[in-house]
Amino acid sequence: MSWTFECEFRRETEDAQLVVLTDKGQFVWFPLSQVEERHGRRNPDGKFHGSGEITVSDWIAEKKGLA
Repeated sequence: MSWTFECEFRRETEDAQLVVLTDKGQFVWFPLSQVEERHGRRNPDGKFHGSGEITVSDWIAEKKGLA
């Protein structure tokens, strides 16, 4: 199972994505190894920014207290 959240993409590293969850106003780092999909705009360097959606594994959603 997986979880999809509406979010605002804030920062991206080689290993993780920082988002603000739209409905909670909560900042959350997700390891990219646990991210199944991301939908939204990309900067010229390919990193996500602005509003979009992120789909993460059930395991990380539970670990972060979001499930």
